Amino acid sequence: MDYNASDLKEYHCNLSEYELVQYHSSIQSNSNAIERLKKARIYLRLIGLAANLLLLTVSIVGLRLKLLYPKRYVFVTSKTIADTLACLSIAIIVWVRQYADVPDFLLGSSIVVITISVYSASVCNCALAVITFVAISKPFFYKSHITLRRCFYVVACAWCFATLIGTTTTVFGVATYVPKRMDSCPLACQQGLKITGIIYYIE
Repeated sequence: MDYNASDLKEYHCNLSEYELVQYHSSIQSNSNAIERLKKARIYLRLIGLAANLLLLTVSIVGLRLKLLYPKRYVFVTSKTIADTLACLSIAIIVWVRQYADVPDFLLGSSIVVITISVYSASVCNCALAVITFVAISKPFFYKSHITLRRCFYVVACAWCFATLIGTTTTVFGVATYVPKRMDSCPLACQQGLKITGIIYYIE
């Protein structure tokens, strides 16, 4: 069967239109998948936040009613607070980066809170491991020297240490990072630089 030039031209035009429709359909399906993935990430953060709040409530009630080991659960409660703050900050960052337009200072502050929470939880984990080891290996020393007040002092020092180190590494530490363009550095550096007001431009 013979085809003339006009038929071939019409065939190529129709083929191009078909490919264009398929291309746009693929882009639309990918966009929908990405949107569902973003929503799933937010839901997972909210589930983690709810779980941390539940654990925090149980720990506080147990401490008040003296149903738990108070010395150990001082550190567990502190760690739960740190995890809750970190989870809430991450959820805020994910939400506002996708659906809202907020000041850069709010995003940067959330990153600082996450860093402080991570350091605080790490110190509390170490302290909890130490007092558990002491309670098992030297029970009499644990009973006479590891008091509830000293546990509160350790937790307070852990948060002070975490605040100092977390703020320093997040805010002032990024000042040593000199990007060629502001958008070329990681998110933490971008927000940290925006908090301190330090933005480098290298020609």
